[in-house]
Amino acid sequence: MLLIRTISLISGVTSVLNRDFNMWDAVDPFARTVLSGGAGEVVREPPTRALAYLNTMARLSGRVDDLVSRIDRGQVAVRTPDVDRRLRAIERGIGRAVFASMLFAGVLLRPTDQVLG
Repeated sequence: MLLIRTISLISGVTSVLNRDFNMWDAVDPFARTVLSGGAGEVVREPPTRALAYLNTMARLSGRVDDLVSRIDRGQVAVRTPDVDRRLRAIERGIGRAVFASMLFAGVLLRPTDQVLG
């Protein structure tokens, strides 16, 4: 059903773009080889691919379950050296800002102190 709709849609588009183009003449050689059995590979390939996809999908659920179990147990390590480096720089900057603000607050709160004032 979808194949028929697709072909009719393509036929309509091509006839609007070029009135002299006949899509059925272009499709005819391919259709004849498929119908005559000469294109056995064309007919056999989709089921083979579908079987491979189904096999992969069947194994995928087990692999996802294994991954989720490893994440729950804390056995998955993610290495992000660039992010770690940036976080260390941010932590150093925050530490310096906290130290400077505490120093200035102490100076402002105790202006008469002999050491800090």
